[in-house]
Amino acid sequence: MLRAPLLRVVSGFVVAQLLALGARAQLGVLDQISPTPGAGQNANFAVSNPAQVWQQQVRAGVGGTLTAVELQLTGPASARAHLRVRPAAGWSSAAPVFQTLLHKSASGAQTFVVDLSSANFQVAVGQAFVLELVGDGSLAGVNGSYVSALQGAPQYAEPLFLSGPNCYSSCGWRIGFRTWVKHGDVTEFCFGTHCPCANDASHAGCANSTGNGAKLARSSGSTSVAADDLELALTQAPANVPTLLFMGAQQVRQPFADGVRCAGGVPKRIQVAFADAQGSATFLHAASRAGGLVVAGSTWHFQAWFRDLAGPCHTGFGLSSALQITFAP
Repeated sequence: MLRAPLLRVVSGFVVAQLLALGARAQLGVLDQISPTPGAGQNANFAVSNPAQVWQQQVRAGVGGTLTAVELQLTGPASARAHLRVRPAAGWSSAAPVFQTLLHKSASGAQTFVVDLSSANFQVAVGQAFVLELVGDGSLAGVNGSYVSALQGAPQYAEPLFLSGPNCYSSCGWRIGFRTWVKHGDVTEFCFGTHCPCANDASHAGCANSTGNGAKLARSSGSTSVAADDLELALTQAPANVPTLLFMGAQQVRQPFADGVRCAGGVPKRIQVAFADAQGSATFLHAASRAGGLVVAGSTWHFQAWFRDLAGPCHTGFGLSSALQITFAP
């Protein structure tokens, strides 16, 4: 697949920047995903007609600044489409918080990762907004998905609109996209949705034996490697159980035990601590405990494991929500 440059709007002009692997980590955490699947459910939407306005509703799962969106355009090398972000649920006529022109540089499918950070658009967990695409007659298309009612649920939960209210066609169509959200140097993510045994829990990890999801958050300190004073707190875990803080270089989302693992790659164990009678534990000095892996400018994903013999999925342990942390000097 061809990779498009990162697009940034500066003083009304679109500036191309090469997208390195590390740049995506700087964009924040990968939040919402509407896939472009393989044969059988892949779809392509003709967004060329300027009289037709496509709006894909998105519902944020992470709170913070919406920093980027990824779309896959099709058509000739000269194809163009206007992208707008409107800060309300669809069908939306709210004033856009961001807009730019996507201009293909090669024929066929081309992926655009659009930097939205200049808009400083703040989203809360559960907030809906729309990604709007309008063409200019240059034969642009956008890839997405289609699932018929007989096949099951759409590839993404939120509806697609075409030039007005009510979901498009049979309601099984979706534009493909990915979004990123960032909240300073420490971004909370990996909340309890699509949990292994329907033990969902909002604003924390998957529900454990307490009925709540465990949450990992920064309680005090900075992200400075030199200061090494960052303090992370685990709350809403079962009482009086062993817990483990671990980190990974990659962001993933995989069902694991009674929860969802989001700190991916080769795991690095940071610290073991026992939860108190309230199900809370504290982890200290993550930078110095990481064996030299944490350096200024690096981004890591942290999550807590804990024993939970009475957990809802009966695996014996669970996982908290996660943090993406970008470290400073």
